[in-house]
Amino acid sequence: MTIWDKLLITTVLAAVAASFFIVGAALGGTGPGESIIVKVDGVVAKRLPLGEPTTLTIKGRSGSCRIQVANGAVSMVSSDCPNGLCVAAGSTNEAGKAIVCLPHRIVVEVIGTASSSNGVDAVVR
Repeated sequence: MTIWDKLLITTVLAAVAASFFIVGAALGGTGPGESIIVKVDGVVAKRLPLGEPTTLTIKGRSGSCRIQVANGAVSMVSSDCPNGLCVAAGSTNEAGKAIVCLPHRIVVEVIGTASSSNGVDAVVR
């Protein structure tokens, strides 16, 4: 694999990650979340409440991410991935929002309660 192949793959992955953030911002959340689910390769690795301050390191496919729950919100505070888009995503506490580290295949999803849902399945604009 040449350096150009690696550059192309990294660029495509960065574009896909950026599109997740743009689409998520456009659709908006469904209110404050209650807990988070951390998935690695689609498998639930950890469930944590948003109300309890916690810092943990999760090993992914090709490295690890450090996740922090503080002040009722979750963020990725560090990652050894090449582009760092997951760290740049900032923090969130809105149900339905997620922070994704594509190179490590780690997803941190904010989950709300059934009562916090507004009953809308999708928004079309």
